[in-house]
Parts: sequence; structure tokens; C-alpha cells
Amino acid sequence: MVEEVERLGMDKSVPYVYFVLAWAYGIEGDVPKALAAADRFASLFPPNDPAPIAVRGDVLAWNGRYEEALAAHRKNLELNPGFQWGSALAITGTYLLAGQYALA
Repeated sequence: MVEEVERLGMDKSVPYVYFVLAWAYGIEGDVPKALAAADRFASLFPPNDPAPIAVRGDVLAWNGRYEEALAAHRKNLELNPGFQWGSALAITGTYLLAGQYALA
């Protein structure tokens, strides 16, 4: 899949290769690989860019690491209040995954 494209020589400075890898590994449950891809994605953006912070939070939420996910999304809210409705969707989604419906 994306790894194969990368292996075949795709420009490794293209950030969204790492975005897709982070999501794919995150959905598969391979958190170490997902976070490594998210970190590589983040390294290709300015510090505190909202997209890499959001990807990290998403990966953590999908894998039951709700407090860490909420911390990432809250950090994004603080640093980037205009991003995706102030990260409200990501925070709400994390609470839903955690079964904390009243907080969602």
C-alpha cells in the first residue's frame, strides 16, 4: 500500500504519505508505527501545525488511549483555536469512543 509507494521512490518530503501511513497503522492498531509516521508527518510542517497534532490525537483515540488523545486535541485547541471548529469534533469524537457520552 502506501509503504510500497514510498519504497518505490516517492519523494519522502511529501507529508501526506506519512499522514496516510499514520492513519492506516492507527486503524490497524499498530500504535508505534502510527505514531512514528505521525512524527515524520509533523517533522515536515512548522512547529505546532494543527494537522499533525490532530493526526496524533486521532491515532491515540482509535486505540483506546483516550486521555493522551484528549491532551493532544486540547493542545490543538489551545494552539490553533480556528482549526476544525477549535478541535471540537475531535474532542467530541474521543469522548464518544471512550463511552463518555455526557461529555461529548
